[in-house]
This record gives sequence, C-alpha cells and structure tokens, in this order.
Amino acid sequence: MKKIFVFILCIVILSSFITSCKAMENKAAERDYPYENIPKDPGYNYIEAEDVKYNAGAEVINRKIIKNAEAECSADDIGTKYKEIVSWLKANDGYEFSQDMTNRGAYRKITAVLKIAPEKLDALIEIIGDKTEIINLRSSSSDITEEYFDIQLRIKSNREALERYYEFLEKAVDINQMTTVQREIDSLISEIERMEGKIAFWDKNVSESTLTLSLYQNDDPEKPKPESVSAMPFGEMLDRIGGGFMNVLNLLGVAFQWLLIIAISASPVLAIAAASYFVYRFIKKRNKKLKTKDNE
Repeated sequence: MKKIFVFILCIVILSSFITSCKAMENKAAERDYPYENIPKDPGYNYIEAEDVKYNAGAEVINRKIIKNAEAECSADDIGTKYKEIVSWLKANDGYEFSQDMTNRGAYRKITAVLKIAPEKLDALIEIIGDKTEIINLRSSSSDITEEYFDIQLRIKSNREALERYYEFLEKAVDINQMTTVQREIDSLISEIERMEGKIAFWDKNVSESTLTLSLYQNDDPEKPKPESVSAMPFGEMLDRIGGGFMNVLNLLGVAFQWLLIIAISASPVLAIAAASYFVYRFIKKRNKKLKTKDNE
C-alpha cells in the first residue's frame, strides 16, 4: 500500500513539472510575440479626433437631426392638387420617392412619399395646407448627434487598431499566430464596414426629410376623421359599462377556475400533509397520557 502511494505521488509531481515547463514556454513565446499589446476591445478605445466637431457636455456644433412628417389630407380634385404639390416640390429641389393611387369606383386615394431638404419641410407642409384640407398631421425630429459622432470616433479608433494588427501579422512566427491575428483583422474590417454603412444611412436621412402624404377625395366615405377627443353618446357609455362588467365577471371566473385547478393538483400533497399532522397530534397526545400515568 505504501509503495502504491509513493508511485502516485511521483506521478503527480512529474505532471506538475511538465505543466510548469509548458507555461514557461508559453510566456517566452508571448515575449517574442507581444499579444498583450493587442487591444482587447478596440471599438471602445476612444481617442480625440481633430476632425470631429462634437464634444459631449460642451459646445455642440453641426448637430445631426432627422426630421420627418406624415400628413392625411383631403381635396375635391386630388389629381390636380397633387400635381401642384409635386410641381412646387421639384421647384424646391425635392423629389417624389414613390406614389400609389387607389381607385374604388368614383373614389380615389393617393399615397406618396416625398423627399425634401429638412429646412424646407415646414414650407412643404404649408403648401400642402394651402392646396388641401389637412385632416391629421404628425411631425417628428430625432437628434442623433451623440450617437453619430460616437460611431465616428469608434471608426477612427478601429482603423488605428487595424494598422497595429497588420504590424502584428508581419511579426507572426507560426501559423497559429497568423490565424489568430487574421481573425481579429477580419472582425475589425467587418465592424468598420458596418459602422460606415450606419454613418452613410444617417447622412442620407439627415440631409433630406421624408413626408408621407395620404390624399383622399373629399366625399370618400373611408376618409379618416380628425383626431380629437369628444364626449361619447350615453348609449355607448352604457354599452362600455356593460362590457366592462362582463369582463370583470370573466376574470373572476378564470381566477376561480385556476384556484380549483391548483387545489386539485395539490390535493395529494395536502392529503399527505394533513395525515402527517394528525399522526403527529395522535402520537403527541398518547405520549402525554402515558407520561401522566407514569407520574401518578
């Protein structure tokens, strides 16, 4: 038994020695090839960019704002009115991105997407209001300044990290090192292309506004109504009260059903617990009686 123990101990010591030697070889290889100098997450290695005009928390220059609008309108002759709107649009360096016309017997509807410079969007809405009756109008502005320049900084940082990876690739001494560095290079290139695509998309949306126009004929029965808040008729109020009461009853019924399901599902456990309790009480009372008799 003692010999077996000594043999196992020798194997453990030998394994530890081999592991230590491999660790020393790996550290030597890392000294020859400085992996520790490779940035672990270059996408978040923020640096100052001289060509970026945005400074968070300080003065903001050249803000990036996306402006869009939606308008639902009506007119007696939507074909003529729409042509007049498009004519003004083209005269002000805008253009018609898309247009759909729907005919339902005597009724027509035009749905169009119009593009124009952001500073002229309000003027376009004003022209539409002069040519037609605006039923509903929704406009929105989205400030993407911080995200925009943050992406630009990350692109610059990633490009600098990419140059360092190319330097590491030239110093690679075996296929494993080359494969590791090339994998990082491919990942960086993919990330840079993705962010540059996002910047291009933002530039396009910042440089021009989109107005989605829905133009209905005045006597169109499916024409939307203006969005407004008004008192509902008394009969409708009673209907809603009755519907609400029925919904409450349904919820109570559902709650009762689930309680019944839970009770039935847990009945075996409850039965065992109750039987155990009664057995415990019976044994306790019997022991108490025996103890009383012994004392007498």
